Amino acid sequence: MHPDERALRTRPPFFSRRSTARLIREIAAQKNLIVYVGAGVTISETGASWRAMIRHLMSGFEVDEAERKALFALSDVLPPLQQASIVWHHYRRSFGATHALGQLQESIAQQIYRTNQWRSGDYSAATVLMCSALRSAGANVTVVTTNYDNYLEQASDILRIEHGEDKISRLRSIVAEPFTEPVADDKEGASAQTVLSVGSDYEDLEQSEEYVPVIHVHGVLEPREIITISTGIVFSEADYENSQEDVAQEIEAEFHDSAVLILGSGLDDPPLLRALARTVDGVAPRWAVYPRAAMPRLLKPYETENPGSAEDIARQFTARAEEFGLELIVPDFYSQASQFVREVAHAAVLSAGGRMYRVGSGTDYDRRLTDWWNAWEAANLEPGRRIAQQHAHTRLANELPLLRLVINALDDRVKLELWVRWRPSTDNRHLQLWASSTGTWPDTHSARRVPIQEDSPYAAVEAFTRGQVLLSKTLGRSDRWERYFAVPIRTKGPFTSQVVGVLTLAVSNDGNQTQVSEKHPEVLEALGRRMVSLGRELLVDKLSKPSPS
Repeated sequence: MHPDERALRTRPPFFSRRSTARLIREIAAQKNLIVYVGAGVTISETGASWRAMIRHLMSGFEVDEAERKALFALSDVLPPLQQASIVWHHYRRSFGATHALGQLQESIAQQIYRTNQWRSGDYSAATVLMCSALRSAGANVTVVTTNYDNYLEQASDILRIEHGEDKISRLRSIVAEPFTEPVADDKEGASAQTVLSVGSDYEDLEQSEEYVPVIHVHGVLEPREIITISTGIVFSEADYENSQEDVAQEIEAEFHDSAVLILGSGLDDPPLLRALARTVDGVAPRWAVYPRAAMPRLLKPYETENPGSAEDIARQFTARAEEFGLELIVPDFYSQASQFVREVAHAAVLSAGGRMYRVGSGTDYDRRLTDWWNAWEAANLEPGRRIAQQHAHTRLANELPLLRLVINALDDRVKLELWVRWRPSTDNRHLQLWASSTGTWPDTHSARRVPIQEDSPYAAVEAFTRGQVLLSKTLGRSDRWERYFAVPIRTKGPFTSQVVGVLTLAVSNDGNQTQVSEKHPEVLEALGRRMVSLGRELLVDKLSKPSPS
């Protein structure tokens, strides 16, 4: 075992625990479920935390340079709502009472809908898949969110195209009054997910088998090109004070008689906590998924003599959650949080077909991963098949000139590397370098192998644990490579997909002309699509026992 691995991951692995399988089955069996969605679910699409959002908004109004420096300094220390109040004050001063809200909303929409599709996080898609599977199994599912964006609704439309309307339910936006002024349905360019206000229309929609309602309790902002509604938003401290009781009552009404699953939330939103406290004596179960990676660390694990300190911190978070009637679900990584939601979807599909999700049954995460490895090993490592690695090296080398064109790096040093989820088991949680565009090696046992854990210096591991495409600067850790673009590779099948490797592209320090930069999102999106296709070709396609769909 890597010397730091015990401190950075729990044992047994999250998906190997019978307790995890029990939770998956329990959630999948619910007939009335409220899914509360926080900012963490769609952050891979928005690409910005609340603090980053505030800093963006601080550039949207006129102040002198000294005052702007003070504002940016305060953004690092003030609580989020205090920052929001300051920003709102400056917008009103700069644009006047009549136009301030419109300017603020436009600035927020620009930030949350800037082109970040290249990040390709899995949490939104997994949430849509879970809602769809539960709905297909006969459950009543409602999503409640404080997010302004409609990325969940967009994800449902994309998944319906990819996997079929018979498998994926459409998610449709609902906005609590008095935030709504619906735009006419025949407005040119109107979105398919028309936004409705809470009321009789919502009651009818909630009972429809075709839609899963998404209630935006703080208002919703749509991309400019598909606006179907004009809404207010809850933003500043005054907004929260004025709306908190109404929002809490709206959430409380949803929580009262239904099971609750909280995703992507820091469990610090006052209306959510108020609604939880008021319904703490309810009989329906309630869970919150909260990765260890999102918890603060008193000390970095490798700096403490007590490797159990991370577990001690998790226990305190669990104790707090219990005060609100919540069972805390604590995976190690962000990627495991979204995978957990996808496993619930898989369990619901199995249950509808008369089968059960359980550890060691052939249907669970570990067994599917083992089945993939056995098929890939047979195709690549068995005697007489060692030519497969040479083919992978050659395939990466041949792809490199095409990728150079995509990123405008004709004269820069670049390399492609394919990392594989190597011999996965309870005791073996590693990525191993399988192929590189820079050369070959005859002995697979001598290839670099690194543990899957937090705080890894390897971009491949970080992309794996985050569960999304990663653009990482080496920040002086490498004299040769200035940045890495890392793309997780998943098996196929909407409800059974899992990450089995990572493909990375490294760019040299002298790559001043390269477009591997957030300034070129369209380039990153094209690069990501090409790398996913190549990674699946080498890790997933043409296996003798493909992952079931």
